[in-house]
Amino acid sequence: MLWNKTCIASCPLATYQSAGQCLNCSNICKNCFGSSTNCSECVNGYFLLNSTCVSVCPTNNYLDNNTSKCLLCSSPCSTCYGSNTNCTSCLPIVDGVSYFYLLNQCYPQQCPITYYSAVTNNNCLFCPTSCYSCNSSACLSCPSGNYLYKGVCFASCPNGSYTLDSSNCAQCIAPCSLCSSQSICSTCITSYSLFNTSCISECPAGYYSNASICLKCNPTC
Repeated sequence: MLWNKTCIASCPLATYQSAGQCLNCSNICKNCFGSSTNCSECVNGYFLLNSTCVSVCPTNNYLDNNTSKCLLCSSPCSTCYGSNTNCTSCLPIVDGVSYFYLLNQCYPQQCPITYYSAVTNNNCLFCPTSCYSCNSSACLSCPSGNYLYKGVCFASCPNGSYTLDSSNCAQCIAPCSLCSSQSICSTCITSYSLFNTSCISECPAGYYSNASICLKCNPTC
């Protein structure tokens, strides 16, 4: 091979063979073959992407520090770092399946418990601390010993509700304002009075309303 007016057995580093001559590789190729830009190695500060030297790996590739090559992220990773499965973001949909990102992983269909799926950016976001599971606007279930009521978790059922079961509260039915079950009222809304365990708009004969409670009239009345 002819190189710098000298015949040699094989072309040196940073050159390639063409028509019996050794020609220089591109200045960012440390070594090349077939043409000056068909790189097999890159100079410092550049990384090999297929047969091209680039200064930054594209978004769906990661830099393999051992080989200085840009390698493709593994689906469903959209971007990754350090390895093809160490995701830093996820593809929104792969083969009809939605994926959501959390802590270097892509979760199919839904996020793990205590997180909810944010469809706007396909990330998993942490539920409020009182929730066990949730969506973007409310708790869906509560930690053991707590009660779910109107999308919020409580240590005990709040005023205006009663304990429905071991994990849920239900709203008292008007005209009850406080109750211990759907049919047992303990106080009433304005303009109603408590009679036994029911709220009524007018106390029955023989009773009068005092502080919104129907009391029995004196027998002499």
